Amino acid sequence: MKRLILCDQSLARVGGHYYEYGTSIARAAQGLGLSVLIAANRSVDPTLFGGDTGRLEVLPWFAMSWGEAAQAHRQGAPVTGIADELRTLLEQCEADAGDILLLHTLGWEEADSILHWLLGLPAEDVDRLPHIRLLFRFPLSWLFEPWRSSLVDAFARLRDDPRLCHKLGFLTDTEPLARSFTGLFCHDVTVMPIPFRTDLLDGEPAAREREAAALTIGYFGDARLEKGYHLLPPLLFRLWRTAIRSGRVRFLVQSHFNVPGGEPGMLQARNQLLQFSAPQVELTTAPLATADYYRRLQSCDAILIPYDPDSYAERSSGILVEALVAGKPVIVPQSSWMAGQVSTDHAALYRHPDGLFDAVQGMIDRHPDYAAAARRLRTHWRERTDPGGYVRALLATIPARPAPAPAAKPALRVALVMDGDAMLLRNGASRVAVNQIDHLARSGYRITGVFVSTRTFEGTEAMARWRAALEECLSDLPVSEIFCLFHLPANLDARTAGRLDRMAATGHYSLERDLLFAQGLSFPPDLLKTAREIRFDLVVLNYVRFLPVVEALGWDGVPLLCEMHDIQSFQKALYGNRAFDPREFDLEKAMLRRCGHVVSLSELEVIRLREDLGDRISHLPMPLFTDSAGYERLLDAPDLGALVASCGIVTPSPERERAATAPSADASSADAAADAAAKTVLDKAKSLRGIDLLFVSSGHEPNCRGLIWFLETVYAPHLARAGVTLFVAGSIAWARRWPDHPNIVFTGMLDDVAPLYAAAKLVILPIHEGAGGAIKMIEAVAAGKPIVSTSFALRGALQDGMDADFVCDTPLDFASAILALLESPERRRRCRDLWRHIYERDNSLTRYDERLSAIVGRLLGRDPAVPPPRQPARLPDVPVEWGPGIQALGRLLSDWAGDRPLDYDQFGALDAAYGRGWPSRARTLLASLKDADRIPALRRFAGSGAPLATLFTDLIDIGRPLGEMTALSGPPLNIVHDDLGRRHYAFYDRTVLTVGQRLWRTVPHGIVVTCLSTPRLPRPVAGILSVRVDGRELPDSCIRIDETAGTIQVALPVETNLPGARLTSLSLAFHGTLVVTGIALVTEISLAAGQEGAAAVIGENWHGPERERGRGSWRWTGPERSSWLRLPIFTDPRMRMVLAVTDSAVGSEVVPEVQLDGYALRPAAALPHRADQKAGRELVYAFDAQGKAQPIGRALRFGSADLTITVPATALHGEDRSRRCGVAVGGLRILTDLLPVMEPA
Repeated sequence: MKRLILCDQSLARVGGHYYEYGTSIARAAQGLGLSVLIAANRSVDPTLFGGDTGRLEVLPWFAMSWGEAAQAHRQGAPVTGIADELRTLLEQCEADAGDILLLHTLGWEEADSILHWLLGLPAEDVDRLPHIRLLFRFPLSWLFEPWRSSLVDAFARLRDDPRLCHKLGFLTDTEPLARSFTGLFCHDVTVMPIPFRTDLLDGEPAAREREAAALTIGYFGDARLEKGYHLLPPLLFRLWRTAIRSGRVRFLVQSHFNVPGGEPGMLQARNQLLQFSAPQVELTTAPLATADYYRRLQSCDAILIPYDPDSYAERSSGILVEALVAGKPVIVPQSSWMAGQVSTDHAALYRHPDGLFDAVQGMIDRHPDYAAAARRLRTHWRERTDPGGYVRALLATIPARPAPAPAAKPALRVALVMDGDAMLLRNGASRVAVNQIDHLARSGYRITGVFVSTRTFEGTEAMARWRAALEECLSDLPVSEIFCLFHLPANLDARTAGRLDRMAATGHYSLERDLLFAQGLSFPPDLLKTAREIRFDLVVLNYVRFLPVVEALGWDGVPLLCEMHDIQSFQKALYGNRAFDPREFDLEKAMLRRCGHVVSLSELEVIRLREDLGDRISHLPMPLFTDSAGYERLLDAPDLGALVASCGIVTPSPERERAATAPSADASSADAAADAAAKTVLDKAKSLRGIDLLFVSSGHEPNCRGLIWFLETVYAPHLARAGVTLFVAGSIAWARRWPDHPNIVFTGMLDDVAPLYAAAKLVILPIHEGAGGAIKMIEAVAAGKPIVSTSFALRGALQDGMDADFVCDTPLDFASAILALLESPERRRRCRDLWRHIYERDNSLTRYDERLSAIVGRLLGRDPAVPPPRQPARLPDVPVEWGPGIQALGRLLSDWAGDRPLDYDQFGALDAAYGRGWPSRARTLLASLKDADRIPALRRFAGSGAPLATLFTDLIDIGRPLGEMTALSGPPLNIVHDDLGRRHYAFYDRTVLTVGQRLWRTVPHGIVVTCLSTPRLPRPVAGILSVRVDGRELPDSCIRIDETAGTIQVALPVETNLPGARLTSLSLAFHGTLVVTGIALVTEISLAAGQEGAAAVIGENWHGPERERGRGSWRWTGPERSSWLRLPIFTDPRMRMVLAVTDSAVGSEVVPEVQLDGYALRPAAALPHRADQKAGRELVYAFDAQGKAQPIGRALRFGSADLTITVPATALHGEDRSRRCGVAVGGLRILTDLLPVMEPA
């Protein structure tokens, strides 16, 4: 073996992760006798790669790092360059079959480009390739379409290419990643160690010399969202009072940005950390040189790694490995890969960011024990991360000698004969077929589809439209060839044609009619040629009535698997509303006996046929569908009309049916009528508040009769008067002329019914007759919805363990069960969980694969080909339904992602819908959303790799003050009106109100209660109002009555105004009777930097502060007209800003213009001089009179707002010309109204 070619397109400088990773492998490879070439980014300086062990050969080569390539793809640029760069690299360095090429970090777009380049090489070029090893570091949740389908296809092709399999190998650095890759791609994946130059940390870590010395905790790496950098400011603010201020602990924080300006929120987080000073908190804002980095790492007593556990559930962390090699205890989140590498002996774990403080405090309190355990494990981790071991593991993946290239076995061929109309209708039969196709494709079979239409078309154009619609329906399924069979009456003799016409005229449904109809099918020449020339290994028949098709194509000698779906002779009798015919049943059984094996969804029907078919019939229940919840779409629909439209409404048909089967001349008018009908459906859906009940069905006659029973005996007498809404989806809408009710919507057929399932509160199954399996029940369970069903509709499924309250056969019981579920969200949640648990217990996807594989294996006389696992059906962690809450969250997310102003009313809707727990509920829901590209408004985040719950954390925190955080909770308000008709609030004896916790970066200093008749208030103060803060009652000295202003003023304790402090509880108790016009929180913000107890305020265009006349520190605007300050607040539409200005510079009449984040505030009033104001006045600015939130943009997400103060042009300067346009500005008070103050009507 001559050479290791180490490719790292992200290696662009000396120092950092990529440099250390690559050079450690390169040096180890040289030590084992290999020559090494490093192909790096074009921006690298190869002259810097020297050292004591000799210079490394470094070739600047790649144009983009993997991150830049991913970003280019998200912006629409093609990502094919890396494949061309690798091809020319191999040519230039004259790589041969004895070399190894290692690419240790690549994105999914790059992997797709490389694999398709390799798959396109001729065999002789493949033989000349070096051994290529690709190391994947990123989870499959980062793999989005079209790359997922493209890569799955590439790996499937790779499996059939033994030459390329011999050359290509796949690596990763964690066991979880290896398991997920192996499961999806059907290829072995080797887990590699994480290499580290242990010589950089030579020497045993010394125990702490002095117990009195500050414990040093380090955070290393760049400042990124997924690395939890935004969690540091609130953590350090909390630790300030308990450990940092006292000198018990200090922090070293590396804070450089990975992108210019930092990821969203990182600059603001760093600015917050800059409020602390060294040595308590030492920030490094530039990348560290290697030696400096490891010196700092060694100086730490513990390492904090607060990474997002969703982002790092499978990914590795180099910093964790370095910390463990250094013998340092660590603080890491549970449910992450890091937590799986440590134990509680040498690591502090936390479950949620709220528990981070307790984990760090525990590390501080128990550090000697943690540190001793970490030191004991140091040797183990040094051996585990040895770069030499990495290279030896890499060499072990190379075959000892070239393997012979056996002739690739062609994939087994399967012919699927299926009802094409059922596929277009997306009914139960199509669901069964989709599962079979998916299973066979994952098992490696090549599928040819023969789709039969049971319609009679007028002309070839109508047939072509039907075929085009079918191909679109099948576009996402792995069907290699598609053939269509149409009925042509000309193919029948006169006698047979006459019999068919008579049967159609009398509504006679029977197997005999199906067999006569099949005689008129036309077989295209290319299908006949395929049937003659290709030997099929298996035929899958969906419906036994298509057995004549199998015989006509000469496949009657091929192993035949029949999905009977249901007993056709029973179904035909139900369709025709006639008695069951035993002779027809005998004919059906005779046809089934000609099949190699028969499967059925219904266990009852299997038992019925077991006597005739023996062990050649099996019960094969359908698994829950993958990803069938569809709830992501709810977040992007403004109303139910838009939600139905997003489902892809199939224009209602009898109109569309005529367009599909009629000559083209009639198609346009039919289309126009169908579009008008669709608009009617959408308009009606838009007018409704939600989907209480959902029924999804085809036009199957037993289902129609079941719906009639429900509408006439359940809905009309028991539910209509309660305003219960019902949506009916599917072709059942076209089977009858249904009654028009304002709360009932018949949507017709939909491309995707999953969003309606997601929106519905519960699903009904009012079926009393029929045959086959309970597919509608399976759909509802897959969507995570509770069900109210008749006992017959379950066909015996789920009866074991099912709550009898939800299985009802009388109208009154059915209605009572529905009303009970609609009244209780908690009962709906328990019901959905029970249904799902019982079904999955016996019918998991794994069991389905095992059963079907065994059946196919027996038919083919070979070992079962069990397919790789498929992603199971996924549900959100919290129940989701359409309603004001999900609408509000969706609108906020859409505005947030689109840089549009936030509508604060939506936070109120969240609070009303979910109560005080809405932030937790929203966060849990967003954590379940793995694919941002499912929501059109959020697709630009799809490739970011960050979970939506993390991306929108700050959005939730903005809403928190506007919902639960500033609200007053207590008994209902008592409304009174004065003589002018103004509305006020009366509080009677012992009324207690709780003020929600604030998330302002500075805690309120006080509360102002404005009263209607303060001078008549009883004395003393304690007889009026008492206040409790964090569980303790404030003394009377903190409460003052200002009879002139008509206010009661409460001063909160000074210590609450430390940076980052946070009140946990605040309550007011009224005594006697008090009429109140408003209650406001008061926050003081000093504009003078450095004042003790005040948050630092940054800004531009200010003269320096000065102190005069005992007024404290003031700032002067100028020399330009506009000056700005960045205030550490969240903005609230109920906020008033009281700005103190002096009148000494430009006269007492000057009123500056004030804007908050670029939006003008309205001058509200001028307050009287305060006692501490020797000169000057206070000006009040507020939002508009209605209290409506102004459109304030993205800057609000990070808890800061820009206040701009502009002096009018007429105020040129004061007496001192150096103060051009000057106005002196002192303190700023912010009053947030907690009760609305109404203007006269």
